[in-house]
Amino acid sequence: QQQQQQQIQQQQQMQQCMPYMSGSAGLPSHDASLDYLRRSSVFDSGVADGFNNAAIAKPRSDSTRSEDEANTCPTCSSRDSMCPPSADHVEIVSHCYALMQRKDLEGIQAHYSNTHSSNVEMMMLDRGIALSGVEAVSGFLARMLTSIPDLDFLVHSITQDGPSSVKAEFTMTGTQTQPLTPVFPMGKRFQWLCSAQFDFDSVGKIHRRSVSFNFDPASSLDMRANLEGLSQCSLALASTPSGSRLLQLAMEANGVSDSVRVQLIDQLRGHAWEAAGSPHGNHVLQKLIASVPPQRLQFIIEELAGRAAEAAEHQKRCRILERLLEHCPGSMTARLVEELLPKASWLARHPFGNFVLQHILEHGVPEHRQRLVAILCKDAGRYARHKIASNVVRAALMHADPEDRAELAQALAPDHQEFMNLSKHKIGSFVCREIKHLSKKNSL
Repeated sequence: QQQQQQQIQQQQQMQQCMPYMSGSAGLPSHDASLDYLRRSSVFDSGVADGFNNAAIAKPRSDSTRSEDEANTCPTCSSRDSMCPPSADHVEIVSHCYALMQRKDLEGIQAHYSNTHSSNVEMMMLDRGIALSGVEAVSGFLARMLTSIPDLDFLVHSITQDGPSSVKAEFTMTGTQTQPLTPVFPMGKRFQWLCSAQFDFDSVGKIHRRSVSFNFDPASSLDMRANLEGLSQCSLALASTPSGSRLLQLAMEANGVSDSVRVQLIDQLRGHAWEAAGSPHGNHVLQKLIASVPPQRLQFIIEELAGRAAEAAEHQKRCRILERLLEHCPGSMTARLVEELLPKASWLARHPFGNFVLQHILEHGVPEHRQRLVAILCKDAGRYARHKIASNVVRAALMHADPEDRAELAQALAPDHQEFMNLSKHKIGSFVCREIKHLSKKNSL
């Protein structure tokens, strides 16, 4: 009889569940199951909400659970009822910022220990700084909260970026009172728009997080404080891809004076040669050359002087010479050009040096152009047939003075037969096209 009563009770419970059954397999639908769990007296309402994130329902045992245990975070074991389940990457990242916002040092350490892999890496891309290990990362963030007591985070967006990556955009505001990093000026309130990326490993823990700054004057609390912070670490910033872009954006910003632009990279004084050869620093120098009056660029010319030919042969430093020739008067660059002309025969055939010579022909003073054309005339036929030097010959035909162009054309094709021979050459034919073009314009 007892067994029959139990079977009857089970059948009654099944009939109560039947309205919430769906699918050909007779499994409960997601929303219906949630509703049933919430109405059931057997399960806790909080567990039913957790079922929405694939949590496992547990029997209610409030009588045996303490208040601390009831408020314990299931992800990081910290006392926070708002902590998300570990399966959701976006909510894990959201909780990281929530803990920073509350300045909960204990919660940060506990949360990071449970949601970050033991060998997690934190990188500040702008400065090329990397921290490794949970203790190092959580320790740095703890020092940040101590060094910037009024640190505040305003999270704009946290989005999933692929199956194992999350991106976050946030604004960080505060005043650094103890030395932590020079990108934040001491004693001045700053505001930075930042972006971060969190990469998760195969077990759902964060194994890499990278942070970069975005220069956005429109949203900056005090742009001068940000510029001061950049100037204090411009040498380190110029050596990284994102740091280089940050300095360039700062120099492009409206309202930044020429003196501030120069002050922004004041740390590069004495290091212009190294910066010019850097794959990232050379772009900072190029932006400075194009942004400020020439008289403020003398320190770059002084550091290149004596090594101009070496710079012309370098893949990155040749660009600095080109920008100086474009934006500085001949009186300032004359010292550099005087070093280049004696080696013009070699540079004309060099894969990088030829571009510097072309800039001399286009932007140089008449005296330098004339001397360079005279060098080309000495062996014009060979230069015209060279796959690299022919570009310098064509630049001379386009930019040299009319008398010098005529002299060069005569050296290239002293008679009709030589002109025909040159026109049949696969490279020299392009030089002949330039001569024909100038002849039609009566520029020879």
